[in-house]
Amino acid sequence: KRWLATRPAAAGGASRGNYVVISSDASCIEFDILRFISERASYGEQTERLYALKMPDRSGMFYEVYKAVQPRWVTEFIFRHEPSKDAVVYMSLERPTTQESAEEDSRALLDDLRKIEVHGSDVTANEMAKTHARYLAGARPGELAGERLIRFEFPEHSGSLAAFLSALTPDMFLTLLHYRNHGGQVGKVLAGVKMPANKHGDFDAMLDGLGVTYFDETENEVFKEYMA
Repeated sequence: KRWLATRPAAAGGASRGNYVVISSDASCIEFDILRFISERASYGEQTERLYALKMPDRSGMFYEVYKAVQPRWVTEFIFRHEPSKDAVVYMSLERPTTQESAEEDSRALLDDLRKIEVHGSDVTANEMAKTHARYLAGARPGELAGERLIRFEFPEHSGSLAAFLSALTPDMFLTLLHYRNHGGQVGKVLAGVKMPANKHGDFDAMLDGLGVTYFDETENEVFKEYMA
């Protein structure tokens, strides 16, 4: 009302138009807080679940896991290779709309994963896992000969991540994977891949064939100093 009172009167006493007042508490919330609210709402509504997994660290394993969890939507992968140990992975999934409860769906998922030698737990209710542990998965394996670090993002739709995982040949060994869906619009990926010296050209051609913008971060000082 105060703002409207400051507007100049229309000529001839005509109406100054119609106005709609919108009151929204979200207008004063910063984007980082909105991101936190959105993420926790998904867990609270039990549409998204967080899992801690252990699995054999072998070539092609991530694609096997990806196929085993379908038709659920993978919204997050966090992993770092550690030689001579099983892979520790944190994975978030958005479950499809079904008649099953969240707990029933979770049990069915873990049963399916055990069939491919993947063992884990639903840690959605574990505050420490949600807030801290999932970002600390893996270790610093030391310099891995032939390892490349690639950062890329793609328009988010069903099968986007699968296109990358399925394109890796058996001699392209995944050593790091951090993937997170951002608002259903874009998927951001950081991937480490170890390969023989004669396969780097094939790897570059594979990346070009994905049709996404990517950046080679192998020489990034943060990767070399803190992640290798």
